[in-house]
Amino acid sequence: MDTCPDYFSLFWGVLAAGYNAVLLDYTLNEEMTAYIRANDPYGRMVSVSTASMNNTLPTDDCFDFINVHTYRYSSVSALENQVKKLANDYKKPVFITEIGIDYADEIINADIFNQQNWMGVMSSAGVGVSWYWERIFGGAMLERLSFLSDFTANIPFESGAVGVSCTLSDTAVKAMGYATDKSARIWVYDSESIITYTYREPDIKNRSGIKITVPLANGTYTYKVYDAATGSIKGSGTVKSVNGAATVTLPEWSKSVAVEIG
Repeated sequence: MDTCPDYFSLFWGVLAAGYNAVLLDYTLNEEMTAYIRANDPYGRMVSVSTASMNNTLPTDDCFDFINVHTYRYSSVSALENQVKKLANDYKKPVFITEIGIDYADEIINADIFNQQNWMGVMSSAGVGVSWYWERIFGGAMLERLSFLSDFTANIPFESGAVGVSCTLSDTAVKAMGYATDKSARIWVYDSESIITYTYREPDIKNRSGIKITVPLANGTYTYKVYDAATGSIKGSGTVKSVNGAATVTLPEWSKSVAVEIG
């Protein structure tokens, strides 16, 4: 939609008719948001997205959440830091509503889809929506969402789960996740297996003997280790937390696993 004398009423008419507007005049963000709020009886959340995580528009005070796109990311940790900085600086939820290896070429496969889903959810962004959706829908890639959905549905946010910092025995292995004082849900990934814009042929290897240490209240806990792509159980057992930390030795794995402790 372009600007015109009847812009506000026309835009609201499009929404009321059940259609989704695809373009907003960014110079009118405050006026448009105020108009929507004044005329929307359902109190819908309002946001706007941009093609860059560095654009200040999505962080405007008038919007309810921060809606960003990111392409050509250099690493999972770099993306995690960007998301957490936005959330901490503006005290709003952050959603990655577009993510991809590249915006110029249609680069997507099951491994990229999987890593982007997990990095979105576990970075606290709530979602990592892979672009080139026409290559995803109707195919086996969508099955990768099933386990992620089940695993994250059990994160006890209502009991105070927050982002957790873990210690790994191998510097190439990283982790992101959430924990309370008595439970944890963590995604562990091999940073050398992550596909990025400049790293198209990652070094896929089997990892074994990797130890992950998680801050937990003293006690004995059960744990399960899942293949993060398929949800198959790779190992399980019990672990003791001593002096406020529990250490789990992971079974052999590659690319990434999900660890549940509680």
